[in-house]
Amino acid sequence: MNGINTKYTVTLKVLTPLFIGQGIEKDWVKGIDYIDKDNTLYHLDLSKMSEEEGIDMNQLSLLFIKQDTEGVRKLIGDKLAAVSDFQLSLPCKSSNPIRTFFRNQYTQCPTIPGSSLKGAIRSILFANMRGSEDTRNEAVFGKLKNGGDFMRFIRVGDFAFPKIGSTQLTNTKIYNLHRDNNEQSWHGGWKHDKKNTNKEFKNHGFNTICECISYASEATGTILLSP
Repeated sequence: MNGINTKYTVTLKVLTPLFIGQGIEKDWVKGIDYIDKDNTLYHLDLSKMSEEEGIDMNQLSLLFIKQDTEGVRKLIGDKLAAVSDFQLSLPCKSSNPIRTFFRNQYTQCPTIPGSSLKGAIRSILFANMRGSEDTRNEAVFGKLKNGGDFMRFIRVGDFAFPKIGSTQLTNTKIYNLHRDNNEQSWHGGWKHDKKNTNKEFKNHGFNTICECISYASEATGTILLSP
């Protein structure tokens, strides 16, 4: 088999805003992780804030505990740009924390894990190789128990994007099925509240802003074919 034990360098290009979450504990909370001003998100850098003259860190800690956004804003004053490590354009308002993209914990670069890409490759192969009658996973890839699964020959590395400038904030909203109490049929609609779903789209109300990899962003990684 040609290419066995060969490492291939691959360039990945994002064709649509892409989101891979890293858990709610990493989400950005307004008044703690960021401050918004003039439709711009300012991500706060605690090290810069501690070095900035005129900012009382003890008072800041109390404001963080209270989640007093306006208090934090007033304490920082006109030094917002100086104490933030990056800014992003806000597409809209949301009362929910901002979902952040998965990052390498050492470099803090937005990263697509190799495991996620390998799963996507597996899904594509399964869709194209499965028989019309037998749709079992083992029928396509072989059995894991006896080492017959041929996906073990494919190893996909992580693909890291630049730390700054490769992400954007994208508004997301739930589209689900609903029906009124007296109706028998279901309808599709946008969810604006727990009991408020209709066909009219609104960019606020029960929406979540996600940090996504921007369209046309590129990253380089490796794919290894091995026995």
